[in-house]
Amino acid sequence: AQSKAAAAQAAQARELEHLREHSAACASLRERLDALEAHVADAGKLRTAEVQAIRDIQAKHSKDIGSLHASRLQALTLVDRVASAESSLEELLGKQAEEGQALQLALARQDEAAQRCSKDLARTSGLVE
Repeated sequence: AQSKAAAAQAAQARELEHLREHSAACASLRERLDALEAHVADAGKLRTAEVQAIRDIQAKHSKDIGSLHASRLQALTLVDRVASAESSLEELLGKQAEEGQALQLALARQDEAAQRCSKDLARTSGLVE
């Protein structure tokens, strides 16, 4: 009976040791799982931060592209305005040239009329004397 009790006690001891090893393995597995979860959470936070940084950069680039587009449109508008001013200036110079020719013609006619008046006056003065 004693050997049966000793054998049962030895079996219990082996089973207890097996449970302790299993418990240690489970504890180790829990620690590994906790570490893995922490690593995944940290990686998720890091990726979230990276995605936010990319979105911030994209927003800045979009703003910069908008500014460049506005500047380009403004430059095009400026070019159009300069072209319009040049066209207006050319038209004005053409009109001034026409007016200048008309004034020269009118002045020439006035000179002719003044010369005729002078001749007429000279003839008239000769008659009066």
